[in-house]
Amino acid sequence: MGFLGVGVFEVFVILAIAVVVLGPERIPEFAVQLARAYKFLRNFATDSTRELRSEFEDLMGEYEELREEMRGLRATIDKDVSSVNQDLEGTHSEMRATTRDVDKALAEASPIIEPGGDVPPALDGDKTAEKPEPTGRDGDG
Repeated sequence: MGFLGVGVFEVFVILAIAVVVLGPERIPEFAVQLARAYKFLRNFATDSTRELRSEFEDLMGEYEELREEMRGLRATIDKDVSSVNQDLEGTHSEMRATTRDVDKALAEASPIIEPGGDVPPALDGDKTAEKPEPTGRDGDG
């Protein structure tokens, strides 16, 4: 197998057809033009590859800069979030302790006013006798 799947026999056939179509006088001109076209295409491909690599290197540099910036931002956010979490956990612990203290104080304390609005009997004591009698609406007694 030869170049691009073309064998030696196929190359001879192509050369024979070229001699018949172009003639023996024009074959050297055609070979020169073919060599120039090949050289132009090769240079074009090389230049294009070089430009693309340069552009990709620039883009990769920008990508890496953004990536590092994002890593820094993520680290800052993680630090801030953990700080807020610690503050919230501390506040939550304080609130639980305060709630326990309030619940304990309420459980140990006796009510000041009964649910019906009357003064509890333990606090009523001698003061019930000193209470003035309710008077009529016009205050005449």
